[in-house]
Amino acid sequence: MPTVLRQAAFDFMVYTHDHLPAHVHIWKGGNELIVNLGDDAASAAVRENNGMSRAEAKRAWQIVVAQRDFLLEEWRSIHGNEEA
Repeated sequence: MPTVLRQAAFDFMVYTHDHLPAHVHIWKGGNELIVNLGDDAASAAVRENNGMSRAEAKRAWQIVVAQRDFLLEEWRSIHGNEEA
């Protein structure tokens, strides 16, 4: 499970044997936030919060919004050109 981005004490991971839709697992302090990255037809969206505080989830979300294109590129480099 490659860490594709580290920022503000968050680890953004794309698991190699994962499923569509394109998404990232964001870890901090043993807590996880899963965010669907969206595509041309759909916006990014939080899919699941496993223990992350509201403030941490908000900060992670802000990073996803700022880095969405990069994160989608990383997803595609790991999973090929599957529809994201």
